[in-house]
Amino acid sequence: FISDKCLPSIDELRDNRISINNTQKRLFLNRTKQKITVTQNPSVEYGFQWHHRPRTTELILIIWMFTLFCEEIRQIIAMEVQSVYGKLVAYFSIIWNKLDVLAISLFFIAFVLRLLPINQCFCGARVLLALDLSIWYIRTLDMFSAIKRLGPKLVMIGEMVNDMKFYMVMLTVFILAFGVPSYSLMYGVQEFSFHTPRAIINLAYWQIFGEIEILGDIEKNYEINGYIVFILL
Repeated sequence: FISDKCLPSIDELRDNRISINNTQKRLFLNRTKQKITVTQNPSVEYGFQWHHRPRTTELILIIWMFTLFCEEIRQIIAMEVQSVYGKLVAYFSIIWNKLDVLAISLFFIAFVLRLLPINQCFCGARVLLALDLSIWYIRTLDMFSAIKRLGPKLVMIGEMVNDMKFYMVMLTVFILAFGVPSYSLMYGVQEFSFHTPRAIINLAYWQIFGEIEILGDIEKNYEINGYIVFILL
């Protein structure tokens, strides 16, 4: 699955192949195009991108997620608080329950998009499922709380992340203080694009982790702006 392209599904490839004239030349081009697509996207080769019906593994996953949804409903009903509002407040006061609701909601939204016969919706479903998988991995940290050695460390990490919010604000100030003027001096005036903020942050942020490939552009720039960027660095 190529991250920057939304490739067609097997259904769309089949429909396009039927619509092409039965001439030998176009049939050859169609087969060549299909082989290239299969080479670029292994998920097509394994038959993952069928739109008309879910696979068996998908059905098993849907049933499993539905059981998790029923379990969360049972937890809300089992709350000792009498009112419905009180049950919801008590339920969402636990951070792990918030992650459960977010993960289950993302999954069912992705499943609905997956059933729509639109290629862009199918690609969006894959993106949501990828994010959902990350949330479920984070959710597994709750199991560490039952371990004698790891449980206290999990609490310590949570408090540390809470204290780092102020540090991240200060770090953002320094990143922007270096990234914005350096980018403007190195690349000059450019047409506005929503990708520009990402490029500016990448320029300064990855310097923290030792990414110095951008130093090649700085070293080759012997103009006044190159020296100013060097001083800022």
